[in-house]
Amino acid sequence: SHVGVWGNESLEAPSRYNGLGAYDDTPIGQLSDSALEAFLRASGAEPSSITPAVIGALRADCQLYEDFTLDEATAKPLPCGGTVLLGRQDGVTARADLIGWADAFEEDELHLQRVPDSSHHIFAEQPELIAATLEKLVGGPERQLRAVNMSVAQQFKLDLAQRSPTTQATEAKKIDSSFSLLGPPCAFVAKGVAFEQLQ
Repeated sequence: SHVGVWGNESLEAPSRYNGLGAYDDTPIGQLSDSALEAFLRASGAEPSSITPAVIGALRADCQLYEDFTLDEATAKPLPCGGTVLLGRQDGVTARADLIGWADAFEEDELHLQRVPDSSHHIFAEQPELIAATLEKLVGGPERQLRAVNMSVAQQFKLDLAQRSPTTQATEAKKIDSSFSLLGPPCAFVAKGVAFEQLQ
């Protein structure tokens, strides 16, 4: 097993910082909404996506960050390896705060990669790279996702077989329309997923 981390400081970093980490050491309760908006812009957020709800969610997230304390006396490394990606233009995460991830995993090797043409939001700015990294970590979509798809499809068929023919037809139409209307949330999420096997 393996853990992927995208642009986040290691676990001991929150004990050294307040809510915005290395970006600004002011306690989150003392930062105005305009200061949080400036942080979001600096971290690569599109101005049109910065709403009062987003600022409220960021404030809550930062409060959790401030409140987190790693108990180094009882903390144990995760029984896996780790991959850490950091955007080359990330102005939020201090590179020095990434080295602590080496102590977070039992495996001796930690993969650290800088991602070109990205800021703090690597997953949004470089989705193909994230998808390729995840595929590499799990052994590729053919091995992992096909097994998941098959078990989901088999369970769906079992559940549907226990319903009346009218209900079966109605449910099948709902599923078909949800796939065609909604589609995946973004291209890399569904890469390698065999939708026909889910129906």
